[in-house]
Amino acid sequence: MPNSLDVLRFSGEYSSTMFTEVPRQCRSFEDSRDYSPQWRNMQATAYHMAMLNEVELATGGAPTGEAINHFLTHVEFPAWEDDDLVRAYFFFMAGGANGSPQWAAAFRYATECVNTNANNSFATKMKVYLACGLSNEEIASHIPIPFFYISVFHNLFFDVRRYLGHGARSVCRLYRRRY
Repeated sequence: MPNSLDVLRFSGEYSSTMFTEVPRQCRSFEDSRDYSPQWRNMQATAYHMAMLNEVELATGGAPTGEAINHFLTHVEFPAWEDDDLVRAYFFFMAGGANGSPQWAAAFRYATECVNTNANNSFATKMKVYLACGLSNEEIASHIPIPFFYISVFHNLFFDVRRYLGHGARSVCRLYRRRY
């Protein structure tokens, strides 16, 4: 029985064709009414699931760390995938290297905010502040975290800044006092 890396090497076509079947998430209201503010998270998750399925098919079992690491060295994204944050978040989700420890810490914080929102409501608070038009620096003064983490959070899970009008600030002043 060949080991998992032999199977992956034998099926060398997987890396160039696998992500072509992953649908492209709608990235703006102008593209479609199906736009979701967390399109980057959804796109990276779709890539991650496709990768796990491909590794499982190639190895004949549950993906192992060794097989995933081998796969990550051969990833080829579709030509239309030009978003660096989607790519970096995919590598973070897959457990691969994606640059500096600062990026890994920011991805970890953003993901934990979403996963623990029922307990601490940090994700909700950041969304309210973003909808109110506050800058990352202003939000960091209300929630004691680096503003870089806030930027990563809103780009992954609440990408709405380009759609906010000036009127949002006045409507949200009430929420600012509450949080």
